[in-house]
Amino acid sequence: MKRLPILLLPLILIGCPQPGAPDAIIHYHQVGACNGFQYTDAYGDTWLADAGPNQAYVIFAIESIDNSQVSQSWTLNPTSFHVNTSMADPFDPTLSLYQYIFGPFALIGTTIPASNPYGFSPYAYGALVVQTSSANGADEANKTDYQLLYTPGSGAPGVIMEKSPPTSWSDTQDCSSIVLK
Repeated sequence: MKRLPILLLPLILIGCPQPGAPDAIIHYHQVGACNGFQYTDAYGDTWLADAGPNQAYVIFAIESIDNSQVSQSWTLNPTSFHVNTSMADPFDPTLSLYQYIFGPFALIGTTIPASNPYGFSPYAYGALVVQTSSANGADEANKTDYQLLYTPGSGAPGVIMEKSPPTSWSDTQDCSSIVLK
């Protein structure tokens, strides 16, 4: 019976990044922040998507994933992305931004092939809501350099996040005015 825990150890470790195993590298950049936008749904009704007071939407572009050193394929999970301020605020594909602003360029669950780089054309976009001390969240969030993090799930390799050199963006209140670049 004393061997049972030792025999179970390999099963417990399956799916966990192994120490010394190569990591995937996710290249990304911050696109901007905004407070909300108006949109018209399929029934012709006009709605306001609003982050709310003391909050802002922050938008990121996932440029590519270097999986060339990783010998396994794995699934990129959009809700595993979050910023360095809180793990409680991950990318949220249910936000209206995904349908009405990102459209076909919204980040979705994606199988990343083994031993290959993977690019998005042009980029895949994700967003989350951050808390701000300013009632006008976009004012503060547009001046904040957020670091995007990724928490690998079961079966995924370790991940290194590599932010592209800072890009400039205008102080945008209305999400529909943000240029996705």
